Amino acid sequence: MMTECSVCMQKIEQMEQKKEKRQRSVMFAVNRPFNGALCPLSHGARVCCCPPCMDEQRLKVQPGDQVLISRMRK
Repeated sequence: MMTECSVCMQKIEQMEQKKEKRQRSVMFAVNRPFNGALCPLSHGARVCCCPPCMDEQRLKVQPGDQVLISRMRK
């Protein structure tokens, strides 16, 4: 069972991790349109081989859109 103090420390640690993630994030300008398809063959095979980790939808973007990237290829 977690004590009130350990819950508070966990929340503080999570806030610090989010702050660090925002500091690592990089703004990119989109240069090719993307319609959010799960397997967009026009963007190369890697896109099809490496689907999103979650059940989240992919963003639809147009050239000139700005996106904040917090994860790079591993």
